[in-house]
Amino acid sequence: MKILHLNTYENMGGAALAANRLHKALQSVGADSHMGVAVRQTEDASVHSLLDDSGIDEFYLNNRKINGFLAEEYPSKLTSIKFSPQVWHSSIYRKINELKPDIIHMHWIVDEFIPTSALRGINAPVVWTLHDTWAFTGGCHYFGKCNKFKKECGACFVLNSNKEQDISYMSFKQKEKVYTKIQPTIVTLSKRFKENVLESTLLGSCTVKHLPNCVNTDLFSHDTIVRKKFRETLNIAEDTRVILFGADGAMQDLRKGPDLLAQALEKLKGLGEENIVCLVFGSKEGEQLTFPTYYLGRVSQDDLPIVYSSADMFICPSREDNLPNTIMESLSCATPVVGFDVGGIPDMVEHLVSGYIAKAEDVEDLAKGMQYVLADEDRRKKMRLAARKTVEDRYSMAVVAKEYLALYEEVLQNKKKA
Repeated sequence: MKILHLNTYENMGGAALAANRLHKALQSVGADSHMGVAVRQTEDASVHSLLDDSGIDEFYLNNRKINGFLAEEYPSKLTSIKFSPQVWHSSIYRKINELKPDIIHMHWIVDEFIPTSALRGINAPVVWTLHDTWAFTGGCHYFGKCNKFKKECGACFVLNSNKEQDISYMSFKQKEKVYTKIQPTIVTLSKRFKENVLESTLLGSCTVKHLPNCVNTDLFSHDTIVRKKFRETLNIAEDTRVILFGADGAMQDLRKGPDLLAQALEKLKGLGEENIVCLVFGSKEGEQLTFPTYYLGRVSQDDLPIVYSSADMFICPSREDNLPNTIMESLSCATPVVGFDVGGIPDMVEHLVSGYIAKAEDVEDLAKGMQYVLADEDRRKKMRLAARKTVEDRYSMAVVAKEYLALYEEVLQNKKKA
């Protein structure tokens, strides 16, 4: 069985990271796994660029054209939520079919990589892991409180549009036609996403499975020695409690909740907590938070375990999220997690066992959760053990690869019966 994962980027962004990890996990158990991307970023022979030199130029040109179109047609568009129409035509499906896969596993295919219409030309059965909401909306990657995906998109709030037949409507209708033909098997990373998908017009009639991402538990593991050395490098005393926050553009992406974190830290100080330091990765700079703050910028995958190991707690104040890689990585490094009750966060973090789940966007409860984790060293040690066990049991590469191989076999068997 030849598996071809499709993702716009090889290793840039959360979806690429998750797709690449699954690809390597499948290879580690002997599967014939490949990746098809817009642009290769490594020399890995199992990763294929689906665009030639002229195609790569067109890829970047299309990005500029779409951004220009959106800016011109919808000048009041929200900048805090990504919107991708993907409504033009492309023959990229021919490149995909040339690789002769038995299973196509799509991940994040936007940024003008694979337009919706091109999906009709794919020969192999399709499994599609949803890393955000784009696949079942008219183009938005997170829909906030909008419920139009349950019926029909149009007059899109992200575009700040009052036209019922705007580009979100056009994109929605195009997807409706294409999905009827390809009938993808949908994988949701969180239970809540599964509920959303089943309520959606576009994908509600598809087979929907709930399977997680995976993490390399050998790489992401707790190391007491590197913890001590890293703290010494930053002149952080061993008895100082360290709160870690991180994401791509951590302090700029409002969906990730940096403002809610700042408010919660103020509340934490008001509870009498002191002797705390904050570490932030994913941003080179930002406001000085309530407690002394070190901005680490972009941290490599090889160095991230050192940062997680150095922290006493990871904080995830997201307003909306799916199944954050950062939480999985933190738990794998035996670092407890505090986050809001949104998306797949409660799927990963067991309340009061491996961390604390606060009420959505409730900064007082978030502060209470941070205090709960930080206040008792013995309790935190138990949480560390529980965090690591969660990942070993449910999110290790071997466990998740086995689950996906079973799904691929099921999809192929169903195709034979059809």
